[in-house]
Amino acid sequence: MKNTFAILLLALGCAVSACSDSTDEGQGTSTFTTWGEEYIEEGIPAGGDGGFVDGWSVKYSKFLFVFGGITVAESSGAVGASLGTETLLVDNVVAGKKTLTSFADLPARAYTQVGYQSLPATAATRIIAGTQADLDLMVANGYRIYVEGTATGPGSVTKSFRWGFTGTVT
Repeated sequence: MKNTFAILLLALGCAVSACSDSTDEGQGTSTFTTWGEEYIEEGIPAGGDGGFVDGWSVKYSKFLFVFGGITVAESSGAVGASLGTETLLVDNVVAGKKTLTSFADLPARAYTQVGYQSLPATAATRIIAGTQADLDLMVANGYRIYVEGTATGPGSVTKSFRWGFTGTVT
């Protein structure tokens, strides 16, 4: 049965390639998204199964991240699409998938050099998820990442934290 299925797929592949125009490579769209996952959107629970075993829990109120330099390139370095110098601010505490950008009509090729950078926010940074106050905080402090929240431990001990990270990471 496996051999029959493999032969059928091979024959189908040959038939499809025989019918295609070799000068028409096709096109597609590359979409970049981000999300905070459960631990950022809802917090890290106390408890040994995926949480802190010592009884502490963490709840984030902000998890700001600035994306930039989103690029799709071939192994030769030839760029198929790029966000250029634009930067995008996302608060990943905001639930759900957030679309950063889409590159339409990309030639169908192997794009093996796909990447992004974490860059400091600027006044021109576009807000994808978050507020103008979030962007103002990021710009005023030169942040590329900002994390804020509370950790709650046994006996209702609560510790607040605010961490800001500067510089550029590629």
